[in-house]
Amino acid sequence: MTDPLPPAAPCGSPSRRRVLGLLASLPLSRGLGGNSFAPAAVELKPVPGAARPRPSAPREATLLVGGPPDGATGRWAGLVAPALTQGLPPGSHIALRPLGGLDGVTAANRFAAAPAPDGSRLLFVPGATVQAWLAGETRARFDVGTWLPVLAGAAPAVLMGRFPLARLRGQKVRVAVERLPGSDMAALLGLHLLGAHPVPVPGLSRPGRAAALLAGHIDAALLTGPGVAALVGRLTGWGLVPLAGFGAAGALRRDPAFPTLPHLAELCPPALTEGALFAAWRASALSAQLVFSTTLPALTPAAMVALWRDAASTAATNPVLAEALRGDEVRALAGPEAMGAQRVLAAPVPALLALRQWLSAHRDWRVG
Repeated sequence: MTDPLPPAAPCGSPSRRRVLGLLASLPLSRGLGGNSFAPAAVELKPVPGAARPRPSAPREATLLVGGPPDGATGRWAGLVAPALTQGLPPGSHIALRPLGGLDGVTAANRFAAAPAPDGSRLLFVPGATVQAWLAGETRARFDVGTWLPVLAGAAPAVLMGRFPLARLRGQKVRVAVERLPGSDMAALLGLHLLGAHPVPVPGLSRPGRAAALLAGHIDAALLTGPGVAALVGRLTGWGLVPLAGFGAAGALRRDPAFPTLPHLAELCPPALTEGALFAAWRASALSAQLVFSTTLPALTPAAMVALWRDAASTAATNPVLAEALRGDEVRALAGPEAMGAQRVLAAPVPALLALRQWLSAHRDWRVG
């Protein structure tokens, strides 16, 4: 039978005071005095097998392409895939899997329903996919806020009008619209924030907008896509007015392609730029500029995300892709720029609610 343990010494007991005194008398660091000292530094050695090697890219990766292979998104996918492959380990291959649908919603739904992510499956869609989610379309069964950006491309966008902004405030303004929800949602909401009363004029695709403005059939239109800088220059020379720019890649600054054109945020009352509806406009404006977006699903291993983003940085300098981007006036977004753009597209809940309530108040605008 073992002897019982002695009771613990109370806080003020002599033995406890003696121990504390001894501890307090020990010198703490070297260099405070000639007789001070410190214990020798402990050398930390790595534990065998503790380090995790960075995983290599999957030999066969799949790019889910939102649109037919002969469409605009399919064309960009055919340029981006080999450029991304160049930044992956030797022997890697990216297979394109077109999933139909012009706006990419079908591909995004399939992407959201895929099994646990391992870095072998990416989504490649146009800005129209984001617009469907922003507007709350019931067929959009995915969440843009969970996407992990890899590489994107954005084009300049300008809101063009027949009259200066001072003449449009408080007035009904006829706006060219191809379909709603869609990229022209940004033009309608932007004019609303600027104090006008936009009225959509459906059925006007991008090629016919300049003529419709010049003929007086509409009062304003969103211009974007290849050759937009030259088009804005010609229309300005013919008496039309650039009203506002949409910035570069969602940033609240003027687009370098149009350095003298104010960003829409510069023209809005300051109180509005702090509100949820302005955040919704930023997301819809960037989606209107988004030519393509390459993303990974949520919960992709961090090392795989880093690997793909490194590949995207290499792809942005690929000569073939760079030439195509330059020819269509598209800006490549990789690294921090891609992540910043994704934060704008993933509008917070108050912004989504504000946008959907605003659209709900104009149900007669919905055109297909």
